[in-house]
Amino acid sequence: MVLFVIVRARSIVAIRRIRIAETGVRFSPGPHLIYQVEVLVVILNNIMKGEVVAFIGAPGVGTSFLTRQMACRNCNPSFLEGEEGIFTSTILSVLNNKIDTPQRYDWLAERTRLMLERAHAIAGIGITSYVDGDILLLEAWLNAEIGKQSPPILRKWIKANSHLRADKVIVLTAPGQKIQENITRRGRISEQSDFIQQRAQRIGQECRKLEGKHEHVRILDRNNLEFTKTETLDLVDNLIKQIPSLIYAKKY
Repeated sequence: MVLFVIVRARSIVAIRRIRIAETGVRFSPGPHLIYQVEVLVVILNNIMKGEVVAFIGAPGVGTSFLTRQMACRNCNPSFLEGEEGIFTSTILSVLNNKIDTPQRYDWLAERTRLMLERAHAIAGIGITSYVDGDILLLEAWLNAEIGKQSPPILRKWIKANSHLRADKVIVLTAPGQKIQENITRRGRISEQSDFIQQRAQRIGQECRKLEGKHEHVRILDRNNLEFTKTETLDLVDNLIKQIPSLIYAKKY
């Protein structure tokens, strides 16, 4: 069994020599050889695995549009939180109501779980996908929430689904005025209130704090960036390549 794995591993090493060298794994004779082979096989599996890349930020900052652009640019799948028609009036009335209820985040949490489960399934066959949302976004919503009923439920949900976190996360930020302009421009009636705009500001602030807590998170200030320009998408692609992937952290 060990010899088969070594031969199989060597055949892949020949293809991916540089990337495996970067892992620092070296073979040496002795009782630890089997462990070294097992570690190398795990690394090889990760190299062949696609990544789940998430874009998060305050509502109105532009994560949905950037998710679509990156997926289209790279001919990869994308998973989107949704726009009008996806958000029914019933969902919006609960999510955006000043009155905090235990059902406030039911739809958003379930939608996030489904998107990430399917994105990871696709990543398992070697295809990278882009997601408009992440477990960490729900963490930011939790920390931004001022109600008393929904936070315990959100906290429990985050703990139960933490294994679904995206491998790489980019937090989009922008000045409050720009976010408010975007919210006004997209014209969702349910969002045209001081409560929604103030909550968006709080969520944005909490998202910014994530970079200091998680190695696989990076911040991108999109204030002067246009996601319809090739140079901007080049910048985003390069940033993604530089972010340490959570894949390895999940394995060890």
